[in-house]
Amino acid sequence: MDLWRVDLQTGAHEEWIDARLLQGESLNVAELTDAERAERERRRQFNHGFTEFSWHPDSDVLLAPMNGQALFIDVSKPAINSVVMTPEDKRQSAFQISPDGCWLSFVQNGDLFVLPLDPEQPLAKSSSGVRQITADASPTLSNGLPDFLAAEEMHRFRGHWFCPNSRFMVYCKVDESTVAISYRLEMQADGAQTIQQRYPYAGADNPRVSLWMFDLQDSSNRCIWQDSTEIDNDDAYLARVQVKAHGVYIQTQDRRQQTLSLKHLDLNSDDTQWQLLHKESSSSWINLNDDLTIIEPNRILISSESSGTNQLYLLDGAGECIELACPTHINGIRHICDDRVFVSGWDQTPIENHLFEISLAGDPWRQITTQEGWHDVVIAPDANTFIDRYSHESLPPSIDLRDIEGGPGKVLWTEAFGSTHPYHPFLPMHATADFGSVTADDGQEIFYRLTPPSEISGQHATVVYVYGGPGPQKAKREWSPLTVQLFAQNGFAVLEIDNRGSGNRGINFESPIYRNMGHVEVQDQVTGLQALKKHAWADLNRVGIFGHSYGGYMTLMSLSLAPQHFAAGVAVAPVCDWRLYDTHYTERYMGLPAENEQGYANANVLSHIDALSAPLLLMHGMADDNVLFTNSTQIMARLQHLGKPFDLMTYPGAKHSMQEQDVSIHRFNMILGNDIVVRAAGVSDLTFIVASNRAMAAETEVFIWSRKTAANLRAR
Repeated sequence: MDLWRVDLQTGAHEEWIDARLLQGESLNVAELTDAERAERERRRQFNHGFTEFSWHPDSDVLLAPMNGQALFIDVSKPAINSVVMTPEDKRQSAFQISPDGCWLSFVQNGDLFVLPLDPEQPLAKSSSGVRQITADASPTLSNGLPDFLAAEEMHRFRGHWFCPNSRFMVYCKVDESTVAISYRLEMQADGAQTIQQRYPYAGADNPRVSLWMFDLQDSSNRCIWQDSTEIDNDDAYLARVQVKAHGVYIQTQDRRQQTLSLKHLDLNSDDTQWQLLHKESSSSWINLNDDLTIIEPNRILISSESSGTNQLYLLDGAGECIELACPTHINGIRHICDDRVFVSGWDQTPIENHLFEISLAGDPWRQITTQEGWHDVVIAPDANTFIDRYSHESLPPSIDLRDIEGGPGKVLWTEAFGSTHPYHPFLPMHATADFGSVTADDGQEIFYRLTPPSEISGQHATVVYVYGGPGPQKAKREWSPLTVQLFAQNGFAVLEIDNRGSGNRGINFESPIYRNMGHVEVQDQVTGLQALKKHAWADLNRVGIFGHSYGGYMTLMSLSLAPQHFAAGVAVAPVCDWRLYDTHYTERYMGLPAENEQGYANANVLSHIDALSAPLLLMHGMADDNVLFTNSTQIMARLQHLGKPFDLMTYPGAKHSMQEQDVSIHRFNMILGNDIVVRAAGVSDLTFIVASNRAMAAETEVFIWSRKTAANLRAR
């Protein structure tokens, strides 16, 4: 990925910095340290180059992590100048610049370091050298990084923070020695190795996490928070950390994740007694978000789903929690300016995403974006304009500069499928989705996106493209994902159903799956098949189901619990037994295994797979450290014991996301070219398309594969 810039006056955009020309940039993932590879996997980051960057305060220098180093790039002059700031004989990660521009922090081999900087000459290397903050790292102890659960499940990717005056640094210390050692066999292309892993299985011990504060002036270091191993203690998990001028704010959870506590500690006091500012409770679970905003010490903004959907609340410092007037559901605070809060969310329908203005003074809310579709926005600091990344099912993505009050805007970029665009030959076959809803058995509305085959001739098979688990949403009024087009342009219809338990609807919609995963979701997927009855081209006897991760689990549960509805299935990296998954995710939705033994048994694929009768293709990465390969080996063993045939494809070296280019191409070729799918679909010649966009450059790499020609062509 390269860095591009746009002239806001003319709208012209150009490539600013080519990442391939920078020092040390490498595309070889094998060169990464374990910490770097883990960070990429947790963030689902599969690109190289400018995957992230930040600005040095008060200068035209930006920080870009490249190949395990901190690269400072001076963009003030036409000739771009870059300098590697960190020690080049070792690799580092987790780079941050202090607010005053005097320090660069990073983690090396599990210890935290800072490098002095000259704020007047950011590219000048300091003669005083690197300063080591911690020196106790070991194979089981790290400093300045988030623990596995924080990054993978809480989406807290930082493990250290500077205070605004840059004097103090607050950091996490993670001790994994309490997590039992387990072993997994990791298969690479050139052999196998046994990996010793401290994986926190559901019901087992978690890593211990503590929070420390280091004084960069006098080098004093003290522990300010320690987690608890007690089930009911609200300090079981460190979910969020914010460091402000007037103190440290944290949000913590109990082990069951039924409480969320907001606490404050004065930075200028030697006391380590935290002040409880707010505590929320739930009979199911509490979803984490990034909405906590400290406006000032006695004015704190939070969001909560306690009313059923996510709404905003103002804590006034006097113990009052004031509910603000909001649309139906908020999915993120985007900016605050004076008494105006700008949020993303929806009011009339969850299949659209819009920008709203919320008043802290109690005035009615206002919807800013009005075009039907999906809007992802970034607000300017002065809140006069915003960047709108927008599309809907009939309009390809565009990036617009818009006036917050509705004045004239400007198109900065649009995905134009001209004759040189790789998707141009396929544009005539582009299939446009329809949207609708069905009603669940508890009366809640279930939304779906149905993409018809590109060319309708007679009756067609349908692929139910499923995720089904908490978090992601499939039915969105946005430009069609290319994976959907892959199937549609090969003669399939694609049906995506957001069953109860899916995200962006609020806890009332999600909680029916509580302590009983895999059942309500399957019921709703079957209910969603009603959408096909409206179309004469839909052959209800040829419906397949395909999903990855939770979607792979849903594929297996659907084939087992509703075998009469599905003619074939493809399960990629599926969970089999939730006791094999991690504590924070699993216990949030299923409770503790010791308190819900029957629920865990009912949610286990092996409890129902005897009823599986449709053809199955099972796929899994053989180095998966998230949904462990053991899940698939249990499925294989059970199916073999039952004498049930199935197809299998495993990928040496591939982790959970399986996004390596050759793996992605092969697995979709395998899905479309597999006899199971061909027989179920009744089609004979398939053309395979995979594309990945580079947004501002509008470049796309397209791989085309045909079963008839057996050719693999690469086009730009």
